[in-house]
Amino acid sequence: MTASKDRWRINAEELEGAILRLIEGWLRDPHAARDVLAKGTDARQISLAQGALDGLATDNRNKTPSERLSLWSTSMERVDVSDDCVCVRLAPSKMIGEAGYLALNEACEIKSVVRIARSCHGLRLILGDTDSKVVDQATVRMIARGQALKDRWFASPDKTIAQIADEEGINPAEASRLVRLAFLGPDVVDAVLRGDPSVSITASELRRVGNLPTCWRAQADALLSGYH
Repeated sequence: MTASKDRWRINAEELEGAILRLIEGWLRDPHAARDVLAKGTDARQISLAQGALDGLATDNRNKTPSERLSLWSTSMERVDVSDDCVCVRLAPSKMIGEAGYLALNEACEIKSVVRIARSCHGLRLILGDTDSKVVDQATVRMIARGQALKDRWFASPDKTIAQIADEEGINPAEASRLVRLAFLGPDVVDAVLRGDPSVSITASELRRVGNLPTCWRAQADALLSGYH
């Protein structure tokens, strides 16, 4: 595998996940069969090749990501990651076997434009313009818990946060940290709920934020990458 120097900031798990998304996205493409076949093949061969690829997709459906990637690795000849592109070179004969009835290419290449984005999960490789978004459920739960504590606090003005925390069975300092999240601006909350890659802080980091700006724009500037 080759990669540009900056690309090594991406951890192995994220890179492997991007490769798996690229291959499995290609596998769903109705034209994938043409990529594995030599030029000039007839409609019957295309149909047979597509059936073989559909069989691969079905066989892999109930496997874990690591198991699926392990299976695909036997067909991978090369993976190149540059500043704006990822390319996977596959060997069709290793993918669907040495089928004598199919005129297979020696290799086929799957490519996608790529960009790096900082998200709640760290640095991500975003494929194309519509790569899947990942919602950080831990951050969502923290914000919801903070909102619930704030609602209880406002509904009981005679009680302190420490008293409410005691009733909830949590540490008062933790309750104070969570309540602050109830005052996050709508842009930040919306980005978290959508799994937007612009969210540049993890749940554990958000919990440790000491001085959360009260201004919503200042919050977005601090917590969302590329926010203007």
